[in-house]
Amino acid sequence: MFRARDPESALILLHIPKTAGTTLAIILIGHYGQENTKAVTGGDPGREAFAQEPETERRRPALFIGHQPFGIHEHVPRNCDYVTVIRDPVARVVSHYHHVLNETSHYLHSMVRTRKMTLLQYAQNAIGTKELDNGQTRMLADYSLNARTPVRSGSRDLLESAKKNLENHFCAVGLTERFDESMVMLADSLGWQTIPPYLPARVSGRSGRYPLSRDVTERIRDMNSLDAELYEWVAARFERQAQEYGPALADRVARIRDLNAAAARAAASHTAAP
Repeated sequence: MFRARDPESALILLHIPKTAGTTLAIILIGHYGQENTKAVTGGDPGREAFAQEPETERRRPALFIGHQPFGIHEHVPRNCDYVTVIRDPVARVVSHYHHVLNETSHYLHSMVRTRKMTLLQYAQNAIGTKELDNGQTRMLADYSLNARTPVRSGSRDLLESAKKNLENHFCAVGLTERFDESMVMLADSLGWQTIPPYLPARVSGRSGRYPLSRDVTERIRDMNSLDAELYEWVAARFERQAQEYGPALADRVARIRDLNAAAARAAASHTAAP
Protein backbone atom coordinates (compact mmCIF):
# COMPACT_ATOMS: atom_id res chain seq x y z
CA MET A 1 0.00 0.00 0.00
CA PHE A 2 2.00 2.89 -1.34
CA ARG A 3 1.14 6.25 -2.85
CA ALA A 4 2.97 9.51 -3.46
CA ARG A 5 3.43 11.57 -0.31
CA ASP A 6 2.39 15.22 -0.15
CA PRO A 7 5.83 16.91 -0.17
CA GLU A 8 4.57 19.66 2.15
CA SER A 9 3.27 17.29 4.78
CA ALA A 10 4.95 16.08 7.94
CA LEU A 11 5.73 12.38 8.11
CA ILE A 12 4.63 10.23 11.05
CA LEU A 13 6.19 6.82 11.62
CA LEU A 14 3.61 4.76 13.48
CA HIS A 15 6.05 2.35 15.07
CA ILE A 16 4.36 -0.94 15.92
CA PRO A 17 6.64 -2.88 18.30
CA LYS A 18 8.59 -5.81 16.82
CA THR A 19 7.91 -5.08 13.15
CA ALA A 20 11.34 -3.70 12.10
CA GLY A 21 10.15 -0.21 13.00
CA THR A 22 13.45 0.63 14.70
CA THR A 23 15.34 -0.10 11.49
CA LEU A 24 12.92 2.09 9.55
CA ALA A 25 13.19 4.85 12.17
CA ILE A 26 16.98 4.90 11.80
CA ILE A 27 16.64 5.17 8.02
CA LEU A 28 14.09 7.98 8.24
CA ILE A 29 16.05 9.94 10.85
CA GLY A 30 19.14 9.59 8.67
CA HIS A 31 17.25 11.17 5.79
CA TYR A 32 15.38 13.95 7.60
CA GLY A 33 17.97 14.67 10.30
CA GLN A 34 17.78 14.33 14.06
CA GLU A 35 17.22 18.07 14.35
CA ASN A 36 14.04 17.79 12.28
CA THR A 37 12.70 14.76 14.16
CA LYS A 38 10.34 14.71 17.13
CA ALA A 39 9.98 11.56 19.25
CA VAL A 40 6.59 11.25 20.92
CA THR A 41 7.22 8.67 23.64
CA GLY A 42 5.88 7.77 27.06
CA GLY A 43 2.53 6.26 26.15
CA ASP A 44 -0.64 8.22 26.91
CA PRO A 45 1.08 10.74 29.22
CA GLY A 46 3.65 11.47 26.50
CA ARG A 47 0.88 11.90 23.95
CA GLU A 48 -0.98 14.29 26.21
CA ALA A 49 2.19 16.27 26.94
CA PHE A 50 2.89 16.57 23.22
CA ALA A 51 -0.63 17.90 22.61
CA GLN A 52 0.07 20.69 25.12
CA GLU A 53 3.32 21.86 23.53
CA PRO A 54 3.33 25.25 21.74
CA GLU A 55 1.87 25.14 18.25
CA THR A 56 5.15 26.30 16.72
CA GLU A 57 6.94 23.30 18.25
CA ARG A 58 4.33 20.87 17.00
CA ARG A 59 4.44 22.34 13.48
CA ARG A 60 8.22 22.49 13.08
CA PRO A 61 9.34 18.80 12.79
CA ALA A 62 9.45 17.09 9.41
CA LEU A 63 9.32 13.65 11.05
CA PHE A 64 7.50 12.27 14.09
CA ILE A 65 8.33 8.84 15.51
CA GLY A 66 7.25 6.76 18.47
CA HIS A 67 5.30 3.76 19.76
CA GLN A 68 2.11 5.78 19.57
CA PRO A 69 -1.23 4.58 18.19
CA PHE A 70 -2.89 6.30 15.26
CA GLY A 71 -4.07 9.86 15.83
CA ILE A 72 -0.94 11.90 16.57
CA HIS A 73 -1.69 13.93 13.43
CA GLU A 74 -4.64 15.49 15.27
CA HIS A 75 -2.11 17.43 17.38
CA VAL A 76 0.14 18.50 14.48
CA PRO A 77 -0.99 21.83 12.96
CA ARG A 78 -0.08 20.90 9.38
CA ASN A 79 -0.91 18.14 6.91
CA CYS A 80 0.53 14.73 7.79
CA ASP A 81 1.18 11.43 6.07
CA TYR A 82 1.82 8.20 7.98
CA VAL A 83 4.16 5.30 7.27
CA THR A 84 4.34 1.97 9.07
CA VAL A 85 5.44 -1.65 8.79
CA ILE A 86 3.28 -4.61 9.80
CA ARG A 87 4.27 -8.21 10.44
CA ASP A 88 2.80 -11.68 10.39
CA PRO A 89 1.10 -11.79 13.82
CA VAL A 90 2.59 -15.12 14.89
CA ALA A 91 6.14 -13.99 14.11
CA ARG A 92 5.47 -10.71 15.89
CA VAL A 93 4.22 -12.38 19.08
CA VAL A 94 7.24 -14.71 19.10
CA SER A 95 9.59 -11.77 18.67
CA HIS A 96 7.72 -9.78 21.31
CA TYR A 97 8.06 -12.64 23.80
CA HIS A 98 11.82 -12.97 23.35
CA HIS A 99 12.28 -9.21 23.45
CA VAL A 100 10.46 -9.01 26.80
CA LEU A 101 12.47 -11.92 28.19
CA ASN A 102 15.77 -10.26 27.29
CA GLU A 103 14.98 -6.58 27.84
CA THR A 104 15.15 -5.91 31.58
CA SER A 105 13.75 -2.39 31.18
CA HIS A 106 10.55 -3.60 29.49
CA TYR A 107 7.51 -3.11 31.71
CA LEU A 108 6.49 -6.78 31.30
CA HIS A 109 9.94 -8.30 31.90
CA SER A 110 9.72 -8.94 35.65
CA MET A 111 6.22 -10.37 35.43
CA VAL A 112 7.09 -12.77 32.62
CA ARG A 113 10.31 -13.88 34.29
CA THR A 114 8.74 -14.28 37.75
CA ARG A 115 5.85 -16.35 36.39
CA LYS A 116 8.23 -18.33 34.13
CA MET A 117 5.83 -17.90 31.25
CA THR A 118 6.15 -20.08 28.18
CA LEU A 119 5.57 -18.55 24.77
CA LEU A 120 2.03 -19.92 24.62
CA GLN A 121 1.20 -18.66 28.11
CA TYR A 122 2.52 -15.25 27.13
CA ALA A 123 0.50 -15.24 23.91
CA GLN A 124 -2.66 -16.19 25.82
CA ASN A 125 -2.29 -12.76 27.43
CA ALA A 126 -3.33 -13.42 31.01
CA ILE A 127 -1.49 -10.13 31.63
CA GLY A 128 -4.30 -8.37 29.78
CA THR A 129 -2.14 -5.98 27.73
CA LYS A 130 -3.48 -4.53 24.49
CA GLU A 131 -0.06 -5.10 22.91
CA LEU A 132 -0.85 -8.82 22.70
CA ASP A 133 -4.52 -8.45 21.83
CA ASN A 134 -4.49 -7.87 18.06
CA GLY A 135 -1.94 -5.20 18.89
CA GLN A 136 -1.25 -4.11 15.31
CA THR A 137 -4.93 -3.62 14.48
CA ARG A 138 -5.42 -1.71 17.71
CA MET A 139 -2.55 0.69 17.02
CA LEU A 140 -3.87 1.42 13.53
CA ALA A 141 -7.51 1.90 14.55
CA ASP A 142 -8.97 5.18 15.78
CA TYR A 143 -7.43 6.07 19.11
CA SER A 144 -10.72 6.52 20.96
CA LEU A 145 -12.10 3.23 19.62
CA ASN A 146 -8.98 1.38 20.75
CA ALA A 147 -9.16 3.00 24.18
CA ARG A 148 -12.75 1.97 24.84
CA THR A 149 -12.58 -1.55 23.36
CA PRO A 150 -11.81 -4.14 26.06
CA VAL A 151 -9.11 -6.77 25.70
CA ARG A 152 -10.34 -10.04 24.16
CA SER A 153 -13.47 -8.42 22.75
CA GLY A 154 -12.52 -9.41 19.17
CA SER A 155 -14.40 -6.35 17.93
CA ARG A 156 -14.37 -6.14 14.13
CA ASP A 157 -14.91 -2.40 14.49
CA LEU A 158 -11.19 -2.22 15.25
CA LEU A 159 -10.35 -3.99 12.00
CA GLU A 160 -12.61 -1.83 9.86
CA SER A 161 -11.24 1.31 11.48
CA ALA A 162 -7.65 0.19 10.89
CA LYS A 163 -8.33 -0.52 7.21
CA LYS A 164 -9.99 2.86 6.74
CA ASN A 165 -7.08 4.68 8.36
CA LEU A 166 -4.50 2.78 6.27
CA GLU A 167 -6.34 3.73 3.09
CA ASN A 168 -6.89 7.38 3.99
CA HIS A 169 -3.84 8.45 5.98
CA PHE A 170 -0.86 6.26 5.05
CA CYS A 171 1.44 6.85 2.09
CA ALA A 172 3.49 3.71 2.76
CA VAL A 173 2.65 0.42 4.50
CA GLY A 174 5.49 -2.09 4.35
CA LEU A 175 5.81 -5.71 5.39
CA THR A 176 8.51 -6.92 7.77
CA GLU A 177 8.88 -10.14 5.79
CA ARG A 178 9.49 -8.14 2.60
CA PHE A 179 11.41 -5.27 4.11
CA ASP A 180 13.83 -4.64 1.22
CA GLU A 181 10.99 -4.49 -1.30
CA SER A 182 9.12 -2.24 1.12
CA MET A 183 12.08 0.13 1.20
CA VAL A 184 12.12 0.44 -2.59
CA MET A 185 8.43 1.29 -2.73
CA LEU A 186 8.63 3.57 0.31
CA ALA A 187 11.51 5.50 -1.26
CA ASP A 188 9.40 6.04 -4.37
CA SER A 189 6.44 7.16 -2.26
CA LEU A 190 8.61 9.69 -0.43
CA GLY A 191 10.37 10.88 -3.57
CA TRP A 192 13.84 9.74 -2.52
CA GLN A 193 16.49 9.40 -5.21
CA THR A 194 18.63 6.94 -3.22
CA ILE A 195 18.22 4.49 -0.34
CA PRO A 196 21.08 4.46 2.18
CA PRO A 197 22.52 1.13 3.34
CA TYR A 198 20.85 -0.18 6.48
CA LEU A 199 21.40 -2.97 8.97
CA PRO A 200 18.67 -4.70 11.01
CA ALA A 201 18.21 -3.18 14.47
CA ARG A 202 16.90 -4.78 17.69
CA VAL A 203 16.37 -8.23 16.22
CA SER A 204 14.95 -10.62 18.82
CA GLY A 205 12.75 -13.12 17.01
CA ARG A 206 13.65 -16.81 17.42
CA SER A 207 10.94 -18.56 15.41
CA GLY A 208 13.35 -19.60 12.67
CA ARG A 209 15.79 -21.10 15.12
CA TYR A 210 13.16 -22.80 17.26
CA PRO A 211 10.29 -23.83 14.94
CA LEU A 212 6.84 -23.72 16.49
CA SER A 213 4.46 -26.63 16.46
CA ARG A 214 1.41 -26.31 14.24
CA ASP A 215 -0.81 -26.28 17.32
CA VAL A 216 1.02 -23.36 18.95
CA THR A 217 1.13 -21.45 15.66
CA GLU A 218 -2.60 -21.87 15.09
CA ARG A 219 -3.47 -20.93 18.65
CA ILE A 220 -1.43 -17.72 18.49
CA ARG A 221 -2.99 -16.86 15.15
CA ASP A 222 -6.49 -17.53 16.48
CA MET A 223 -5.83 -15.25 19.43
CA ASN A 224 -4.80 -12.52 16.99
CA SER A 225 -7.34 -13.20 14.27
CA LEU A 226 -7.91 -9.51 13.52
CA ASP A 227 -4.19 -8.98 13.02
CA ALA A 228 -4.07 -12.07 10.80
CA GLU A 229 -6.89 -10.75 8.63
CA LEU A 230 -5.37 -7.29 8.49
CA TYR A 231 -1.99 -8.72 7.49
CA GLU A 232 -3.53 -10.75 4.65
CA TRP A 233 -5.45 -7.68 3.46
CA VAL A 234 -2.32 -5.51 3.37
CA ALA A 235 -0.16 -8.30 1.90
CA ALA A 236 -2.56 -8.75 -1.03
CA ARG A 237 -2.36 -5.06 -1.88
CA PHE A 238 1.40 -5.08 -1.39
CA GLU A 239 1.74 -7.96 -3.84
CA ARG A 240 -0.37 -6.22 -6.48
CA GLN A 241 1.82 -3.12 -6.30
CA ALA A 242 4.99 -5.20 -6.34
CA GLN A 243 3.80 -6.92 -9.51
CA GLU A 244 3.31 -3.53 -11.18
CA TYR A 245 7.05 -2.89 -10.84
CA GLY A 246 7.89 -5.96 -12.89
CA PRO A 247 11.53 -7.16 -13.01
CA ALA A 248 12.76 -3.67 -12.01
CA LEU A 249 11.77 -4.31 -8.39
CA ALA A 250 13.97 -7.41 -8.09
CA ASP A 251 16.87 -5.54 -9.69
CA ARG A 252 16.57 -2.66 -7.23
CA VAL A 253 16.25 -5.01 -4.26
CA ALA A 254 19.39 -6.85 -5.39
CA ARG A 255 21.31 -3.55 -5.45
CA ILE A 256 20.08 -2.70 -1.95
CA ARG A 257 21.18 -6.08 -0.64
CA ASP A 258 24.61 -5.68 -2.20
CA LEU A 259 25.01 -2.29 -0.52
CA ASN A 260 23.77 -3.67 2.80
CA ALA A 261 26.16 -6.62 2.60
CA ALA A 262 29.07 -4.25 1.95
CA ALA A 263 27.98 -2.08 4.90
CA ALA A 264 27.77 -5.16 7.14
CA ARG A 265 31.30 -6.23 6.14
CA ALA A 266 32.62 -2.74 6.81
CA ALA A 267 30.92 -2.66 10.22
CA ALA A 268 32.33 -6.09 11.12
CA SER A 269 35.80 -5.05 10.01
CA HIS A 270 35.61 -1.88 12.08
CA THR A 271 34.44 -3.84 15.15
CA ALA A 272 37.24 -6.39 14.75
CA ALA A 273 39.94 -3.75 14.34
CA PRO A 274 42.25 -3.43 17.42
